[in-house]
Amino acid sequence: MAKGKKIASLVLALTLCLSPLAVNTAAAEGTVSSLPEAVFDVYESEMDRGFLCAAVGNGVFLSWRLFPEEATGFDDATKRLTGTDFAIFKNGVKIADVTDSTDYLDADGTVNDEYVVVTVVNGEYVSRSKVLKPAPRLTDGYADASGNGADISGYLSFPLHRPADVTLPHSTIAGETQTWPYYMDEMQVADVDGSGELSFVIKWQGHNPDVINPDYTTPVIYQCYKMDGTILWEINLGINIRAGQHYSAPNLEDLDGDGKAEFLIKTAPGSKWRSFENGVYDDSVPYTYITMVETGQTLWDGTSNWSHEDDFRTNDGTTTPATRENGTLFQWMVQFFKHWQDHPEVRAAYYGPNLEYNAYEDRGGYGWWAYPPQVMLGMYPADYERLGLDGQEAGPVGTAGKYNTFVASADDTGWTQEQWEILNAMPKDPEEFKSHVITDEEALALAHLFYANKNPSKRFVSGHVIDAPEFYTVFNGETGAEMDTIPYAVQAGMTDPVTGKYYPDIGILWNDFTATVEPMNRVERSKSSAAYLDGPGENPSAVVGRGYYGRTTFTRYDWDGEHLTSKVLNDTGAEVCPNPFKNSSRDNAGGAVAYSNTHGGPGRSEGPDIFDPENPLEEIRDENGKGHSTTMQGQHQMSIMDVDGDGYDEIIHGGATYNSDGSVRHVEYYWHFAGGSTSTEPGVGPGTWDKIEHGNAIQVAYLHPDQTDPMIWMDTAEGGWVGTILQNANTGEIVYFDANGTAEEWSSRNLYHGRVTMGKFTNEPGWQLIGNNNQTRTTPIGVLGGLRQYDGTKSAYNPSIGTNFTINWRPNLTTQVVAGSNGTVGAAANVTLQDSDGKGGKFTDILKTQNTLAQGDTKGQPAIKADILGDYREELVLGTTNEAGPELRIYFNAEDSTHKLATLMSDRRYRVEINRQQSEYNQPAYTGYYYGSDMRMDVYFQSIQPKLSSTVYNANTDKDRYLVNETITATVATPTNVNQVALQTEAGLGLAAFTSAETVGNYKVWTLQFPLGTAGERTLNVLAAGEDGVLAASGVSVSFAVGNQPVAPPVGSDPQVNAVKLVSGTMKVNTPIVFEIKTTTAATKVAFFNESGAGLASSSAPTYVDEGGERVWTVTLSLGSAGSRTLTAKAQGADGKWIDSDQTIQFRLTK
Repeated sequence: MAKGKKIASLVLALTLCLSPLAVNTAAAEGTVSSLPEAVFDVYESEMDRGFLCAAVGNGVFLSWRLFPEEATGFDDATKRLTGTDFAIFKNGVKIADVTDSTDYLDADGTVNDEYVVVTVVNGEYVSRSKVLKPAPRLTDGYADASGNGADISGYLSFPLHRPADVTLPHSTIAGETQTWPYYMDEMQVADVDGSGELSFVIKWQGHNPDVINPDYTTPVIYQCYKMDGTILWEINLGINIRAGQHYSAPNLEDLDGDGKAEFLIKTAPGSKWRSFENGVYDDSVPYTYITMVETGQTLWDGTSNWSHEDDFRTNDGTTTPATRENGTLFQWMVQFFKHWQDHPEVRAAYYGPNLEYNAYEDRGGYGWWAYPPQVMLGMYPADYERLGLDGQEAGPVGTAGKYNTFVASADDTGWTQEQWEILNAMPKDPEEFKSHVITDEEALALAHLFYANKNPSKRFVSGHVIDAPEFYTVFNGETGAEMDTIPYAVQAGMTDPVTGKYYPDIGILWNDFTATVEPMNRVERSKSSAAYLDGPGENPSAVVGRGYYGRTTFTRYDWDGEHLTSKVLNDTGAEVCPNPFKNSSRDNAGGAVAYSNTHGGPGRSEGPDIFDPENPLEEIRDENGKGHSTTMQGQHQMSIMDVDGDGYDEIIHGGATYNSDGSVRHVEYYWHFAGGSTSTEPGVGPGTWDKIEHGNAIQVAYLHPDQTDPMIWMDTAEGGWVGTILQNANTGEIVYFDANGTAEEWSSRNLYHGRVTMGKFTNEPGWQLIGNNNQTRTTPIGVLGGLRQYDGTKSAYNPSIGTNFTINWRPNLTTQVVAGSNGTVGAAANVTLQDSDGKGGKFTDILKTQNTLAQGDTKGQPAIKADILGDYREELVLGTTNEAGPELRIYFNAEDSTHKLATLMSDRRYRVEINRQQSEYNQPAYTGYYYGSDMRMDVYFQSIQPKLSSTVYNANTDKDRYLVNETITATVATPTNVNQVALQTEAGLGLAAFTSAETVGNYKVWTLQFPLGTAGERTLNVLAAGEDGVLAASGVSVSFAVGNQPVAPPVGSDPQVNAVKLVSGTMKVNTPIVFEIKTTTAATKVAFFNESGAGLASSSAPTYVDEGGERVWTVTLSLGSAGSRTLTAKAQGADGKWIDSDQTIQFRLTK
């Protein structure tokens, strides 16, 4: 018999569908311990019941996971799935049957009792949870005040190993140091060791200013802990990866389908890892550095002799106006000007998807940077002849630049009249300057002019990382060991597409110098998630974004278990900056000879419908005035979702959404009604189509029980005219926006929210949405702002709702908000949860924690919120202050549930979102279906089925040997969205197609009957087709033999099993175990059957030798369920029938 690839399927439940032998009719209350442990396959990872067993104020609270495969129906009135029920055993005795939920409160329970949850299918016991004693009740984590939530909740905790304090160079005093402690930050969760349990990867940071702020940062450290608090590994990213929300965004996801999540992150020289044996933290364990690979990156002198001792941090904060030349960034600018003439922006004008075009000749022999650098920095007379954007002469500038005469700088006393004279002697005419070779003396003077011109001391500070080679590393999720390292796909600098030479960059080509000088700002804006880009049944990829103000990029990284690979999905290319130092035509005392967009102009690689090399600052717009550029269309976050239901994830970035192949699905602009306009129709009257631009928050989910299309709810924090936008994620249509105005006319004032949130807050249909406050505004199209309904219409209620974070913590299918923030790293935020009456009432505290931390500075985000344990409710996971431990706390809700839903962790989209949650400005994770008290159970039931169209789960034949033209019966299991199953021969020829099946729970079970006229060992392919009728390229195979005549057994004898014994094995789950079975020589095949009577497939075909009148078989098995096991050996004769046997073997498997 053959078995297909297991994806989001419970082997036991599937067997129940296919074979009546699977029901454990022998199991009784006294033999519960012999039941196999319930373990489920969820997108290539195993998950157990997630059994939560803890003492609470009124007894012992039990909660456990239900999986979609266990449901055969639903009850819409009670919001319950039906099919599988449960029995609760305490100290070996059944105390309750649970049919209406997946939680139970034992009011008489104590911490000395032992509990187990038994799976009941059709009245029979088929599996069980782990056997647990309750975790003791903890109370120190609650606020002392009454109403702190201790009566409706509990929490689990374990201590953490805080890394040792770090001594860093002082940011402003040369030669001095400062010592900083570490504090627990955010975290991610996944099964890293194949145990079926979630583990925690915790981030530690100390002094971690934002990307635009100065100072050295403590090296970022990640530690991995199991649920019981044992530590597995530690990764230290080193001094060349800066701490902060915008830098190296991690991925914790099983990318190769081995059931164990990998940890992937950007690395640099100095990044290192170490493993801890037996779960014991030992600071004496040495680190192992990552492998440094060739990246193509170099320093200005062309060298790349990197070492793990290299320090790429800047020290400019320690310089004074008299010692600016000692600064790392100052010297970088000297080298930048020294190599000016060789820079691709000067000697070429590259553009195109792969920079394959060069507009240099069309621009009159000028690159994108046409002017000499001293001219760009303000050294030109009033009659200076300008060049147009096309490189042609455009007349005199009219006003002399500020530095046409010497102007001293208090910030840089090294800028002197002598330095000015050196630069004034350089050619100012662009054509003459082409043949000029910048000297060391001139490069130094240019750097001083740059300092005087831009006053960059505010951002030319200590602690930024420049010119470090950038890698991407995949670490083993179980051990922390490096498995592969490759170059970071999108590097900070520029590689000439013709010569292949690398040119370092600190953000100049990423628009970091056009306004305020902000080295390593926009270039270091990173985000990350996992995504199913290859469709149903395939492994996910890591998706990493770099940049979203100007140049915007997305890269996919894939890990196949041996090799890490990368592919850039979309790259807008850098915006063209005709003057990388100016962002307007104004230059203090006069107009600039050339200027650039601050950010948001067309990317040079966006194609001919967007980018015009003759006018590179302005994007090409369509006949309606709309543009299609994706620069400056991203949030401080992204979201991943299959927005059209085809099984392929899309990347939702804000104003732009990308298909799984990286192509732009839609990019939207909104109509900016001009101030004073009375129009009510977009595109009519005075106004412009504007980019949605960059914002701080984006949230994507189904907002209505009917689940037509998912919606995007986001803010536009970058000074946009609108404050919030509600957008159809599938089509891009804008269905609501918020702006200022009066009943008569629109205002010209911009509207700033900065944050948004959404959830099931009231008893109105669907979800409700709100910006950063509940203020309403009267406008020509009605009242905007305040609480909105799922479609953007005004809610009947308007409570004040916090926008830090949301969580589905309570069992009533409504949404709660997370409150509490700390402006000081490591200070107690005392995070609280707030809820309302669901009827638009005031939100009040329902849980008050104590000595807990919030992440994201003022944003007040939890370390993570996720469905960690128990039923479908989310848990609030927080770290504590160093003074309180530090420790990890999992706050769970212990109210009785009246609903019965699948664990959120069985949803593909939710699992991806949990991984994505901790990227940049953290946003809540959402499911791939509508979640709320008014959810439609028919829609929900269909939604929780695996996204595996055209997939075959499993195929089995009723026998292994048939006669020619005998009817062969094969049983096939598929998802319910499969409409056809077909058989193909070994040569790929079609045999038969079948369109009729029986729906059993979340499966279709197909009974295929057919004869074969060709004898021999046969292997047929079983393929499936969805609604489109197209057969999948691959399926599963089923093997058997077809013979002309059966082989008769010896006269007067039936096959018989004489003995069975264990030969060798480690006795752990999923590892090979070798057995010996002795039979009579009439046996043609042997197999083991499990406790439920189901046959077990061996790792390889059993072999035998005949000795002393007996047939001695060698059988190798790998078993996935731990605990005490009893297997029965059976034999089969030539007639293909299994003969019952009393020969069993007992043993115990561990994890």
